[in-house]
Amino acid sequence: MRSKLSAGAVVALAFLIPAAPAVAHTGAPAGTKTNRSAERKVYRDLREIVTIDPDTATSTQVRLVANRILFESTREALPVLPDAVQAAMDGTEAQLRTFLKTGLPNAWATALRISVVRTLTDAGPHVYAAAQQTLDTAKIDAYLTFLNVDLYTARELDLRVPPRHVPQRQV
Repeated sequence: MRSKLSAGAVVALAFLIPAAPAVAHTGAPAGTKTNRSAERKVYRDLREIVTIDPDTATSTQVRLVANRILFESTREALPVLPDAVQAAMDGTEAQLRTFLKTGLPNAWATALRISVVRTLTDAGPHVYAAAQQTLDTAKIDAYLTFLNVDLYTARELDLRVPPRHVPQRQV
């Protein structure tokens, strides 16, 4: 009997205690147009990682550089590139060296280009224009500049609301 009484008291108290809000943050959810520009993502220049000559470097140095590129491209969620690096690492040492010399720039440029195209989803007019200009240039440096700087500048311009025209009341 005593357990039924205490269970009933707990249920009664549950109805009397005011419920706390489920979510304390009342701002717009992440990814909306109001705070999308705050989600800054920085793409690293992978040429800074390849500080060796793939032809003269040791096997360990070549693998280390490939692993660093794999880590960085996975962290940045680049399409295409992590799979290409992993495929080269799964091959022979000669294939990995060849990839670092010739395959890496092509795969990286493709990954950056796809990343630029992905920004066009729900893009405003400024982002669209900046992305088109970057895609027309088709250079790695242009892709990096757009993804690291121009994208956020264009988003800020798209978020600005033009001043409303309030008609003057004539007396």
